[in-house]
Amino acid sequence: MFGILAVRRRSLVLAVSALVYLGTAVAFWVPGFSEPDHQSPDAVVFILLASMGVASIQAALVIGGRKYGGPVDLNDAPAEVLSALPGLDQQRATAIVSSRSETGRFRSVDELWSRGLLSGPPSKDLVDRLVVVPVQDRR
Repeated sequence: MFGILAVRRRSLVLAVSALVYLGTAVAFWVPGFSEPDHQSPDAVVFILLASMGVASIQAALVIGGRKYGGPVDLNDAPAEVLSALPGLDQQRATAIVSSRSETGRFRSVDELWSRGLLSGPPSKDLVDRLVVVPVQDRR
């Protein structure tokens, strides 16, 4: 669920940014500007500054303030990505990928412990960074 919410929030931010870009372009081409003014230095500077401002806001909203990247899907992440997470070294990450191939996809993060891939329950830090997309059985 956390992963889906993160994607929706990012999509909303990108949509708002696109609308601001579109609004800036439309404002530049409205009839209030005469034809020769389109090439004036003031108009070009306005468009440049508006675009840079919107891009800065978009970057701050999408990637700013995060201590780490987005959630990692336990069922699709390669060993290299898993080994970068707190509490998982390369050996455990490789074991997780092997277990996923041999036993099947994970149904929850706690299954790391029940399969014997962790010595204890996963830490809160690890749980906060992992997401498991629900598995649908084929029947």
